[in-house]
Amino acid sequence: MLQIPRRVEYALRAIVALARAGDAGRLSFKDIAEREDIPRDYLAKILKELVDAELIESRRGANGGYSLARPADDISFLAVIEAADSPVAVNHCTENGVGCDQATDCAIAGVWQAAEDAMRTVFARTSVGAMLHRPLDLGRLTTPPPTAAPAPGPCGCPCVRS
Repeated sequence: MLQIPRRVEYALRAIVALARAGDAGRLSFKDIAEREDIPRDYLAKILKELVDAELIESRRGANGGYSLARPADDISFLAVIEAADSPVAVNHCTENGVGCDQATDCAIAGVWQAAEDAMRTVFARTSVGAMLHRPLDLGRLTTPPPTAAPAPGPCGCPCVRS
């Protein structure tokens, strides 16, 4: 089964919790862990990765806690996923054939690449801010941008006769 790693799920849940807090202020480590039911040991590592990726900010002290480093609409799922785990890859062969001695003759590499490209597109088009607005317009995420209609042929129809 293809499955998103638990650390990615936790990172996304934590960052959406921070987005929900919005201008109301920062959330403490404890608040995030309790609200999102994330094990504290795991959350500490994840928050550090999100801080290192400059997706969230951490402040110590009485008014300390965590907050988004930029507006939620400017943070993509892809950025969070790659900060928490690694670049999205369906299979090792989709990374320009690195680690796969079958890449040049593989009959299925194109399918893996297409699946990876589709996932990356959805993750890149989905902002953390979009998660705050329900229902989410999934059609916008999966439908490719419109392309221009073919130019009419010599007879006026869209055929390609010459």
